[in-house]
Amino acid sequence: MVARRKKVREVVAEPQEQVVEVAPVEAVEAIVVEEALVVAEDAGDLLAEEPTELSEDEQKERERLEKQIVDSFYQAGVALRELRDRKLFRSTHRTFEEYARDILGFSRIRLYQLMGAAQVYENIRENVNAPLTSLPTTEYQCRPLVKLTQEEQVEAWKIAVDLAGEKTPTSAAVRQAVLEIEQRSASDEAPRFAVGDLTRIRVKDNPQLAGQGGHLAIVKEASSFSFIVETALGERLVGIQHLEPAGLKAEVEDETRQLVGRLAKLHEQRSDEALVVHLLKFYATEARLTENEEEVLEVLERQGKSSTGSDEGTEGGETEG
Repeated sequence: MVARRKKVREVVAEPQEQVVEVAPVEAVEAIVVEEALVVAEDAGDLLAEEPTELSEDEQKERERLEKQIVDSFYQAGVALRELRDRKLFRSTHRTFEEYARDILGFSRIRLYQLMGAAQVYENIRENVNAPLTSLPTTEYQCRPLVKLTQEEQVEAWKIAVDLAGEKTPTSAAVRQAVLEIEQRSASDEAPRFAVGDLTRIRVKDNPQLAGQGGHLAIVKEASSFSFIVETALGERLVGIQHLEPAGLKAEVEDETRQLVGRLAKLHEQRSDEALVVHLLKFYATEARLTENEEEVLEVLERQGKSSTGSDEGTEGGETEG
């Protein structure tokens, strides 16, 4: 029993690909795991009764499944699922988590990584034309697919195989395919924008847009998944998921477009002045300025023009000299 336990513990570390790459657990995977745990716990999947003896056949089956865990990621996931569903841990442990931790050395996250990867593998195997289409060979290829629906998993895998030239894709190719699926999904759900439309910036997990939520933006160029927009702080390249309708009345849209253009021009002239940039950020969300705000903006614009003119004059004088 000690020797078997030692053998099982040897696979505590995550499996290594031939091409070594770091594959950290993404935040969304952790959320998927937590949700799966809640569902499983509510259903009583992880909790056995008080420890009870296994029959001789059950004990042999448990040992067979534990050995299977060391052979491959797919077999490991299937074995873990069966150990859980049949509660074959009940002779020594009250919960599946405790059993997996003590006997296998697996954390709760690791358990659901393996079982999720096995489920993805089964879904792809059943829905692609093998052997014409390659099947996953490592857990790393399956892990990015866990968060997708079953239909999206198959579609993303086919895209990844295509990116790999009809060969078995790397996990990096799979992640790229998942990103394409997610962008496509976002574009289907998001409103469409055309050149000239007034929109507002949505930060939505994009640190490069931090502090710019709600800023008015004019669409300058549009493609399938991204836009170049003009804001009070200059031009930005943003994804479709980072724009939303401006929500303005039609009668003020032209005035607002002019205002955004004026602010952007002032930013271009005086972006190195902290006070000016601070005021631009304050004005960036406003469709109209108050009288006092308008007066301040006009003063800043005159100063900007004066500064630009004197710079040009200085350059011209230096040239003549």
